[in-house]
Amino acid sequence: GDSSDAPDPARSYRRSGLAAVAVEVLRALCIDWAIVFGGSLGGHIAIEMTHLFPGLRGLMLVGAPPVGRNNMAEGLLARPARDWPPRK
Repeated sequence: GDSSDAPDPARSYRRSGLAAVAVEVLRALCIDWAIVFGGSLGGHIAIEMTHLFPGLRGLMLVGAPPVGRNNMAEGLLARPARDWPPRK
């Protein structure tokens, strides 16, 4: 709570920005490969990491994505929180 805001909040506080930070930490620790466990938002961040970190050897994802009853693909689409729940 006492830390300053990110230099570019619009970039940093997105799934892609959080994934980039996770990859930066792995590289700073000289970790060449990893298996990532992600729950809920962490699962989305782990998916974003797949194209950023070639050493990603596996993912374990848990949690329920926000999907509609008859359209599971909705859970894989990027959607700003203000658009949830989907309008009928």
